[in-house]
Amino acid sequence: MLPSTVRSPAKGATKNSRRPSGSGAAAKVSSSTGSADSSVRARPRILCVDDEPLVLKSLAASLRKHVEVVSANSAAEALELLERDPGFPVVISDYRMPGMDGGAFLAQVRKRFPSIVRLLLSGAGADSVVLDNPELVFRFLSKPCPRETLLRALDDALVRGAVGLA
Repeated sequence: MLPSTVRSPAKGATKNSRRPSGSGAAAKVSSSTGSADSSVRARPRILCVDDEPLVLKSLAASLRKHVEVVSANSAAEALELLERDPGFPVVISDYRMPGMDGGAFLAQVRKRFPSIVRLLLSGAGADSVVLDNPELVFRFLSKPCPRETLLRALDDALVRGAVGLA
């Protein structure tokens, strides 16, 4: 498999990425007994926002082994979910959506929930938004996004959120 290109707008550079054999998306949590045999894998919850149900279904299928995916069909619905439960470490949003677009939505997330790491997934039209506002998103991903690229970006976002660098 060829490496995929991931753009990191905050640095303005591209990098080739391959998913490492171990996943940083799931944290190992030990039970109260402290024995290695009784440890379990806890999956972080992330929020995916897209107005296309098939895209949300595809994202959930691609990510379900690594994270628990909560979906929202619009930016307004996603903001309501975040108000009720701001504990999501990562939000993945489409750019082109009716009502509030992904750029405006992620700007609201950045303002109201600054600890959440933001990823923007778009088929077209978002490049200039990201280039004009590099602090808006941690990573910009182009549709269609290869699964390995998406998983690597998610792993990087979860690590970034864990160290408090949203």
